[in-house]
Amino acid sequence: MTFSKSKYSSVEINEMKEKVSASNHYSNKRITRSNNKFKASMNKPKKKNKKQTKTGTDITPLLAGKVSFGSLRKIHIPLVQKEIEVRSGELQDTKLGIRKLTSILRKHKSLITGVNDVNEFLPRFRVAEDWDQNNVVTFT
Repeated sequence: MTFSKSKYSSVEINEMKEKVSASNHYSNKRITRSNNKFKASMNKPKKKNKKQTKTGTDITPLLAGKVSFGSLRKIHIPLVQKEIEVRSGELQDTKLGIRKLTSILRKHKSLITGVNDVNEFLPRFRVAEDWDQNNVVTFT
């Protein structure tokens, strides 16, 4: 058995494929219907979500002059120690880490406000801008 080259050119083959696919009426109808549904859904305006319907602006803790406990890092240890000293009058151990110092500061703040869920504080020692990570100046 021998195989010979196709007697049809590629152009003729493509034309035949188009005719056969066009004659496949049910498949074309289904595809056209799904395409129309998709186009209709794309043109329909979507309902706004919760964030999009919210009006007004949120004031960040730094804009309100407060310092967020989550933004405190190792470089803030001297500032937090001085803040605790100013608030309670007690000197803290210099070996305490930032987490322990912030928990002491949180407890002090929650005792004053009566709220246990404290995320930020208003510094008494320095202004909040001095607590920014890019702007930390240690004192002597």
